[in-house]
Amino acid sequence: MKSKYYQMYSLLILFFWGCVPQVQHIPDPIPTKPTEHQGITPEPAKPSCPLSEIKVRPSWIDHPPQNEQYLFGIGIAPQQRPVSNQIQAARILAMRDITQQIKVHVNSIFQEKITASHSQSSTDIQSRIHMTSQALLQGVKIIDQWNDVAQCNIYMLASVALNQANDSSDNLPKPNTLQQKDQQRVRSLTSKGFVSNISAEGSCVIQNISPRQAQTIALQRARTLAIEKASGIEMNATHIVSDGTMVVDFIRSYSKGYIVHEQVNWLPMDQYQKNPESPPVPEYHVSIIADIFLPEKPPDQTGMTARLNKSLFTRGERAILTIETRKASQIAVFNLQANDKIVMLHPHPMRPIKTVIPHHPFKVDNLYPEPLPGEDHNVEALFVCATIADIDFQTLFPVESSMAFSEFFKIYASIADRCTDVMIPYQVKTM
Repeated sequence: MKSKYYQMYSLLILFFWGCVPQVQHIPDPIPTKPTEHQGITPEPAKPSCPLSEIKVRPSWIDHPPQNEQYLFGIGIAPQQRPVSNQIQAARILAMRDITQQIKVHVNSIFQEKITASHSQSSTDIQSRIHMTSQALLQGVKIIDQWNDVAQCNIYMLASVALNQANDSSDNLPKPNTLQQKDQQRVRSLTSKGFVSNISAEGSCVIQNISPRQAQTIALQRARTLAIEKASGIEMNATHIVSDGTMVVDFIRSYSKGYIVHEQVNWLPMDQYQKNPESPPVPEYHVSIIADIFLPEKPPDQTGMTARLNKSLFTRGERAILTIETRKASQIAVFNLQANDKIVMLHPHPMRPIKTVIPHHPFKVDNLYPEPLPGEDHNVEALFVCATIADIDFQTLFPVESSMAFSEFFKIYASIADRCTDVMIPYQVKTM
């Protein structure tokens, strides 16, 4: 009996002994150096510079060149991606720098001549200063580029020869001579409906549109300002144009005055920045000098009305033009295209009908507008004219080929006083 108690007692002792936690010896940790995973952030790596350069640093970067026969401009563009944007920014900044120097230089040399002559029309002076500055700007060239790989900056050097500016200043007309000739010419041309040498500038930023669209819109804006100026209206030229929303208004103005000749001068590209928080965007600038015919229309004898079935079309959607007159009339339809060309749509060998019967709607229904290749949105217009006179439009205007803007209006100005016309803008999108 006692042996049983001893056995049970021994088993209980063994059981409780196995339940007691055993203490293990844990060695001291070996000290280690801290790593980036232990709370120390390594210095961020600098982005790699995609530029390369084999030339040594040119002297003109640290010592801008000085030469009595040339002006120089320097542009410095910090790193941008893609590199093509950085190169363009450096070019723009170089052109901006040299443009400012041209303005200062031209004003200074003309001021010397004006002071010496003591008599010269302020209008003549400003006109000659403007013309000389424009001529110099056309001669600006980018002559060198250097890539600073260490700082990832691009340096651009622009240059222009000054001989043309000096020649222009030496040939200032005698006092009052130019002014008298201009007054006589303006009186003569104005009496015939022409106003000559109207200057205007237009601009458009490249934002949500293609560079080609921005160029066209800048030119359209300059034309609108020139037409309004010839009509005696000064429009606000400071509004920033960044898309095609105002193009419809620009195109409508073309029916107020016809630009029969224009000289187009593209100015150096600039940058527009809405505010310090917004990145700068490239901006096209253009200057034109235009001869404009202001039509004096007699009362409408055709009673023409013209309308499109829509004002906004998607690619390939059918457009239907409906024309109606109160008298039998000859009609013509022209398309002012987004590429700044004009083409005659009617009459055409495939649509030989020239005369519209009174009170019978005439439809041109085989029109399928499309945006220009690579573009999502364009603004175009149909220019519809009607006349009761015997005018052969197919003889006056080319049938199978397009016309330049001023080429078309130069021809149309010769018959405008016998026609009734209407401009119908429309928009076309890819989807």
